[in-house]
This record gives sequence, structure tokens and C-alpha cells, in this order.
Amino acid sequence: MRLRRLILTGAIAFSGIALLRALPRGRSSIEYEPIAGMPQFRRLVTSGHISALTGAGAVPLFGLNLADRSPYDMAANDRIAADPVAALFGASALPAMAYFTDIRCPICRPFEATLDALQAEMPDLIRVTLDYPVFGDSSANAARALIAAGPELAPRLRARLTRVPAVVDARYIATVLDSLQADPAPVLAGMSAPETEARLALTRALARAFGFLGTPALVLGRTAMLGAQPLPLLRRVASDERERL
Repeated sequence: MRLRRLILTGAIAFSGIALLRALPRGRSSIEYEPIAGMPQFRRLVTSGHISALTGAGAVPLFGLNLADRSPYDMAANDRIAADPVAALFGASALPAMAYFTDIRCPICRPFEATLDALQAEMPDLIRVTLDYPVFGDSSANAARALIAAGPELAPRLRARLTRVPAVVDARYIATVLDSLQADPAPVLAGMSAPETEARLALTRALARAFGFLGTPALVLGRTAMLGAQPLPLLRRVASDERERL
């Protein structure tokens, strides 16, 4: 399973590079397609590179045993059905981008530098970070800790957890929080709190709805993209999204 995920992550990264190389010059090179079940959103496609990985209708239920859905999954699906924009961006108003990441994702950190550059050019573009654990128990433990840490502590904790070689469990998280001079007790307690499970279930449900098989993934405005996309392409999508507002 781990090897499969690593291969998939590499394929997603390659797709971002292939997409850039496939783009001919001129604004007519970018195409979009609707996302099944998400009528307010669309998916970026060019020469089939991205749609080959996230084809509509084939992916949204990937890895999901419908018979085993928990109450958190059901509530998450209800939130998305009621208002997918609010479920994705929360209180943030468009233009905004939702970034799906995993602390063990090998290409997320360089892609985050690209997102930083985009935000430097467009300061009003808000980034919502969603921890989407796809690399096993360590990723899931880290995601719960980051959710429980809250918006002030989470960025510092994320910087320490990202791509760490150690097994990320409660003991390791407590050690890291101690080193950050933060009280581990509230975070450790919050990792198993219902609101943490609800947030994690919502992120996973959103990933299924958009057909995101792995990380990094991005919804920029109302355009979904899988893989580490280049800055010129993100500029183009952001410009197109502004025209839709």
C-alpha cells in the first residue's frame, strides 16, 4: 500500500510537469470540464493529462467502503451537499484556494513555495490548508494533531512535523510540542475529540468529491487541480477565476 501511494504521488507530480510542457502558447490552451456531483466547480484539463488521473465518475468513491460510513462521514456528505463552497472554504470569501496536503508528501513543500509566490502576487487570495492523510497512520496522527492545535499553533507544529522520518504518534507529538514550549495536553486531548474527527471526515469527503487520489491537490476558486502545478498555470487559472466572480 505504501509503495502504491508513493507511485501515485510521483505520477501526480509528473502530471503537473507534463501539463506545463503540454501547454501551447496563448490563452486558448487551458480547458475545463465539469465535476460530476459538484455543479459549482470544474476541473482543469489539458490534453487529458489531469483528467486521466481524475476522470469524472471513476474516482469520487475511491477507497471508500460505503457500508462502513461513520456518522462523521454522513454529516460531512450532508454539509457538502448543502453548501459545497462553505464546506470547502469555511468563512473565507472568494477568491480563495483550498490546499490539500499530507505531512509526508514529498512534493508538497516545493509546491507550497509556489503557492507562497502566487499569494505574494495576489495578496487577497486566501489559502485554506486541509490536512488530507494518505500516507498511513503517521499522517493521520499528524492531521489530527494539527486540527487540534488550532490556527495559531498549527503552523509551527506543521513546520516541525513535515516529512519527519520518525513515527508520528502521541508521544512524538508531545515531545515536539514541548520543544515548541506549548502545552501538549490540550492538543493530545483534542486529537480524539468529535470536532477533530468531523473536520477530518469533511476533508476526506471533499477529496472524494473532487476526485483527489493524493496530495498535493488544490481548488483555486472553483477550479480543482491534482498535482504540483507551475506558477504560470496557477496565474492563468486565478485570472480566469477572477473573471467568474
